[in-house]
Amino acid sequence: MPLPLPLLGLCGHHSSLTPQLKTGTTYSYGVYLREYSHFFEAPSSQLSFVGTLSPALFTGTGIVTGRLGDKLGPRPVVFVGMVLYSTSLISASFAEEVWHLYLTQGVLLGVSGAFVYYPTSSLVPSWVFVCSF
Repeated sequence: MPLPLPLLGLCGHHSSLTPQLKTGTTYSYGVYLREYSHFFEAPSSQLSFVGTLSPALFTGTGIVTGRLGDKLGPRPVVFVGMVLYSTSLISASFAEEVWHLYLTQGVLLGVSGAFVYYPTSSLVPSWVFVCSF
């Protein structure tokens, strides 16, 4: 049985690239920390809370976004997540105070990461069955 055209050659690869983008950005926060401490002239202990807030909210809101992905399908949930994800990083580049980073790169990046990661991670097992010839 031939595969439908959109499935040829993809077999879930795109659903593994999107979460890698999210986790790479979130867990490489230490790279930003030195530049942020110079720019905001704030102690690293205050700025490191941003790097802690994002993974915590990512994990905590996964229950909600996973259920949304089951109910609405992964495509609209991931679309909203990618819009929020882009908005969070662009907004963080305009931050002038530390609390701006708390909201953008902490809260918004963490929540948007859950919108992207959890619905796409549930796609891979269903595609493995389709693509196993």
